Amino acid sequence: MRSRERRVVRGGRSRNRTAVCESRVFALRDRLSQGPTTCVCLGKRHLTTPVTPRANRPRAKSCNIFVMLRFAVVVATTLLTVACGGEPPLSFEPPHVTPLATAPATVAAPPPTTAAPTVAPTSTLSPEEALVQIQEFVETEQADWGKCGEYHDLAVAIGWPEEQWPKLSHVLHRESRCQPEAFNQTDPNGGSRGILQINQFWCRPNRYTEQGWLQDRGALESCEELHDPEVALRSGLLIWLYSADRNGNGWAPWAL
Repeated sequence: MRSRERRVVRGGRSRNRTAVCESRVFALRDRLSQGPTTCVCLGKRHLTTPVTPRANRPRAKSCNIFVMLRFAVVVATTLLTVACGGEPPLSFEPPHVTPLATAPATVAAPPPTTAAPTVAPTSTLSPEEALVQIQEFVETEQADWGKCGEYHDLAVAIGWPEEQWPKLSHVLHRESRCQPEAFNQTDPNGGSRGILQINQFWCRPNRYTEQGWLQDRGALESCEELHDPEVALRSGLLIWLYSADRNGNGWAPWAL
């Protein structure tokens, strides 16, 4: 009898405990608006509601320690700000600081420089004084190099051999008396010109050349240029070299 009574009592207690758990579950369901929860009761026969998956389970804010710490920091900061006479911060996010734009460094341009005006040198010599200086130069050169010695340095610079200067000096004096403007119109082929009295046969078209022998070699463009001492000496050197190569005597055109 006693064992049977104990079984009855135990069965009643289990049924009472199950009923209490069910009532707690229903009450908890009424309080929570976000779906069912799980009731954990002692016993193996107690009613257990299905568990909500973790992904859909509402997050319990009261159990998040980081939220609690952040809330505590906010409260403490607000209290300190109010105590110091300031206004409580509305946002605790760090302010966005816009870096100051640095202007590019400017280098001062150098001041413009003004070029000094070019002044052509002016001669203070009168025409009479210039003629005197030329005459002195000619006399000095002739004293050093003989007849027509004023053309010695120019002839050597153009290419005349130094050893040919005595004969060249003789031809210059005999043909023109060292005068650049000399022009003998009685000679054939239109005459002879310049200090070497080069005949115009060498600078005019003929059956051997369409322009002229000297023009073909770039010595001149017209016979009138033979009145320039430099052109005359260069043209005479070409003729002298040609005659020396062809006749074995460079002075043959001047009958020497």
